[in-house]
Amino acid sequence: MRLSQAGVVDLDAPIGRYMPGLPVRLHDITLRQLAGHQGGIRHYGGTEFLSGAPCETLTEGLPVFDDDPLVAAPGSKYAYSSYGYNLIGAVLENVTAQPFADIVKRQVLAPLAMDATLPDANGTVIPQRAQTYSISESGVEAAPYDDLSCRWPSGGYLSSTDDLAKLGGAILAPGLLDAASLEVMLTPQHTTSGTATVAGIGWRVSVDSRGRKYFHHGGSSNGGAAFLLVYPQEQLVVAMASNAFAKWGERDALEIASNFLDNSR
Repeated sequence: MRLSQAGVVDLDAPIGRYMPGLPVRLHDITLRQLAGHQGGIRHYGGTEFLSGAPCETLTEGLPVFDDDPLVAAPGSKYAYSSYGYNLIGAVLENVTAQPFADIVKRQVLAPLAMDATLPDANGTVIPQRAQTYSISESGVEAAPYDDLSCRWPSGGYLSSTDDLAKLGGAILAPGLLDAASLEVMLTPQHTTSGTATVAGIGWRVSVDSRGRKYFHHGGSSNGGAAFLLVYPQEQLVVAMASNAFAKWGERDALEIASNFLDNSR
């Protein structure tokens, strides 16, 4: 959204304009569609959630899925895809001629002083980093090796709840983004048939049982999980993080939020 606001990319331009070397069937997908999970790109399959192969650029990770059939015509269906976000990252690297991590730091992390947020790069010594764990019926053990360098955009970052709260706070009012960009990002998209989806640009949009709008997104990676929820009208941000694959999410964040909301109405 920062690059769109600056005119560096057009959300509705075909990504083939920015990456001519992509397979032809991907050329007409737009950044808006990818960001709203309407690009038709598939999600993880089999053991793809774990990877041992590093990538110097995000483009190197695209062959995992870019030869596969689309799950739906672009724009016709909401279909969640982490690979779609990796494709966004590859496009942005190609447009700016900068590594994705540098783009994110310059456009988001530095302006918001999110000093505890960085890529989970193997071999990097990170002070106060938590050990990550896997939890199963057999018990708790250290999470297996995983190289996330091919998928920084879809779940390759380490952070803290303080930093996540800063990110959530950035959508409470214009600042990092202007009012027009916030409106675009936080408005649910529609499919080509006119059906409303649950997502704008990245953020999911929902209404609670009392009719209050909130924005949210969560996710997990090998040995970790996070969830971020924002009530814009109430100026409330809930940030959650775990150093294990946690089976919690929206319902739990809403329960935490309820302690700070006026539930008398």
